[in-house]
Amino acid sequence: MVRFADELVRKELESLGVTDYVSVDPSNVHILLADVFEREFPNSRNSAIHQSTSSNIVLNGGVSKPLLFRLMVHELVHWASTRKFYFDKEDESYLDARTGYRIRSSWKEPVERQALVGFNEIMVEQTTIKILRKNQSLLQENVNITPDELDGPIYSYMEYAPLLSDIAKGITAYKNTSMAQVFTDLELGQFQKHILALKDIEGAFGKGSLKVLSCLGVPRDDNSRREIDEAVIKYFSTTDPNQRAEMQPSLLLRFNEMRKKSSFTPE
Repeated sequence: MVRFADELVRKELESLGVTDYVSVDPSNVHILLADVFEREFPNSRNSAIHQSTSSNIVLNGGVSKPLLFRLMVHELVHWASTRKFYFDKEDESYLDARTGYRIRSSWKEPVERQALVGFNEIMVEQTTIKILRKNQSLLQENVNITPDELDGPIYSYMEYAPLLSDIAKGITAYKNTSMAQVFTDLELGQFQKHILALKDIEGAFGKGSLKVLSCLGVPRDDNSRREIDEAVIKYFSTTDPNQRAEMQPSLLLRFNEMRKKSSFTPE
């Protein structure tokens, strides 16, 4: 199953023109019994974890096969994403500076800030869905997962689909290009050395828009996360640049207030 999922990810990257994908070693993918996963990762909001510094993928094996396979592909997209690291002299350990769109900035700032955490997960899940939908017949043939099972409740971050659509629409108008090309560019950004798509988001929605987008999906507290997410979604659905400029300071202020009060460590 790991090798099959790995090959599907390779095919998707090749379709984007990425030819330097390095396959994951199956021994780095750990499928745990449900009680073991919950014991080892008691504070996890998800059923799968990608540990970028060790290149390990850990999955909760107590889920259905379609969900397990979706989780595996999702984490392999994280694995395939461009990753950069830095050495923390104080802790004498390596930490991830970048995984796909997610960027950690603690080596530059006195207080750690992780940018684009939620947006990174949205793009990884969109790529995962694309891979599964494109390969339905192969999934049924190789792992006995039917097309009906792929349409079941196995996906995450679906509530952010309108946000991603609004971002794509804004970039389409800004660059005078097609939606299909914009979605391709956004997907490709996960695997590029330089994230050119971020310039398009800033260009389409104005200075500071990436700071707003970095607020998405971060607070662990459900109520706080919902409040911030709704504000971010409203920001990117607003077409008037003057209104967005007025919304930005209060949104960022509220986010920073919450950041001081609660845990903001992402998966």
